[in-house]
Amino acid sequence: DDLLQEFIAETRETLEALSGEIVAWEAEPTDRARLDAIFRFVHTVKGSCGFLDLPRLARLSHAAEDVLAAVRDGKRTPDTNLVTAVLAIVDRIGEIVEAIDAGTALDDSSEDLLIAALDEDAVPVMQAQPATIGRANNRSVRLNVDLLDRRMGGMAEMVLARNELARRLRDEQVDPLVEAALERLSLTVAEMRDTVTRTRMQKIDALFSALPRMVRDTAGELGKQVALSIDGSDVELDREMIELMRDPLVHIIRNAVDHGLEAPADRKAAGTRDAGRLVVSARQSGHQILIEVADDGRGIDLARRVPNARAPPHFTSREPRP
Repeated sequence: DDLLQEFIAETRETLEALSGEIVAWEAEPTDRARLDAIFRFVHTVKGSCGFLDLPRLARLSHAAEDVLAAVRDGKRTPDTNLVTAVLAIVDRIGEIVEAIDAGTALDDSSEDLLIAALDEDAVPVMQAQPATIGRANNRSVRLNVDLLDRRMGGMAEMVLARNELARRLRDEQVDPLVEAALERLSLTVAEMRDTVTRTRMQKIDALFSALPRMVRDTAGELGKQVALSIDGSDVELDREMIELMRDPLVHIIRNAVDHGLEAPADRKAAGTRDAGRLVVSARQSGHQILIEVADDGRGIDLARRVPNARAPPHFTSREPRP
């Protein structure tokens, strides 16, 4: 699962620097910036665990978050015992993350003690030696998007240079060996361009994954029942395009739930099932990616909306549309 692997990679990166930050914070408890950084880490882990269904990690990070929140509010003092307990929680989070990545089981018998050690009146405990878990061979690396953009620009220039060279050689008598070398160059450039393009691709599930929660919350606020169906989550799209579509898609789906689907009582009166059906799908059509949003509601009542749209200060039927 791409989301899980991204979570593992991000957690690893943060953990590498976090232990040092916690120790430095213990030496200087008034350093609010460090405290905020530590708090953000455990808060992010907690939120991600709830989404990815990782209850053990969620429980540990939630306990650490509560203690750090108390420190931020001035209700707790970051003494040695508290810092040791937080470090133990952070170590355990790292162990569980590595176990998840390696696909191995990890005993949870000590986690109650780790959480109990966070209590203000807890008896100091010796920090256990972190379990040794072989890190899975990770063949991925995270790159800055700006670097990918520069690589893409370099590839475009390389393609233009190759085309110019091919054009010039066509106008002259060319040695067969040179022609063969140009053919190999063309194949290599095409393969490199495809590889660079794919580095920017991401499964559209990164866009769709937040929809179930959003639909649930929106339907709850409106007193409606909505059954969401998602199809085509494995379709790949450029990362930048995914970000550009995020807000418009959210707006469209909110409108579908708000205006497209009726309340349960209205649907029942119309002879349809109480829960409306909302379908979000993605598919590839040639060189295009089509995203469709459909529902089984009655839709927008044009008989009501058109007069409202024509009323001042809106357009009239005689006014040209922009």
